[in-house]
Amino acid sequence: MNKHQFQTFHEEVSARVLAKIESNNPPLPIDLIAQDFFKYRLEIAEATIIELLLYYPSSPQEALNKAREICASKGHDYASEDNSFSNFFYCEKLQICSATQGILIRLCDKFSRLHNLIDLCKEPQVADESHVDTLLDTINYIIIWLALESSK
Repeated sequence: MNKHQFQTFHEEVSARVLAKIESNNPPLPIDLIAQDFFKYRLEIAEATIIELLLYYPSSPQEALNKAREICASKGHDYASEDNSFSNFFYCEKLQICSATQGILIRLCDKFSRLHNLIDLCKEPQVADESHVDTLLDTINYIIIWLALESSK
């Protein structure tokens, strides 16, 4: 998936998330999701993004726009022009883990930081990265994971 295709994918996920927020439709029952995680991974990911947006200080639309801008900037710095996931495949080249596992590990790190900063009310020690920055990074990693999975 090249950068343009990924940007379009990011916009599509953002639009679906905003539509779900506006529609007030109830999420799928957790027992149904638990039966087949991979079948419902899109719904799980979108529900997680919606939950994360509750902690963003302004509108969901603004948060998703900001996330998309950050993702494009970081994609420029980290990935190649023709493959938005090229940096994630270094895990595989080094025989550490799959690209998908590498993304999920990064997500776990972000969720851990959010838990510490929001749930445990810790003051951040990294001066130039607030919990809002971590929220946006987490949203982007979720969308990157979905995009990588959909490109397989």
